[in-house]
Amino acid sequence: MTNKEQLIDILDEKLVRVEQSILELDEAEKLSELEVSEFQKKLVILQTKDIPAQACSNGKLQERIEEVESLISELKHLAN
Repeated sequence: MTNKEQLIDILDEKLVRVEQSILELDEAEKLSELEVSEFQKKLVILQTKDIPAQACSNGKLQERIEEVESLISELKHLAN
């Protein structure tokens, strides 16, 4: 597996983690409907970038991973 494939796998795993976290926080009623909607919008934006992950450079993939990690941090903060 190439470094690029590994980065794409990491990105995909983190996007799934965000989706699961949103659902878990929603079910636990730790997020308002507005917050759920806002996080879902952010997730969709990250999932549907103009350039597919497979066409990105390793640097750009790392930037995308950092964006997703930032969203994960926001969700963790709200969970506590």
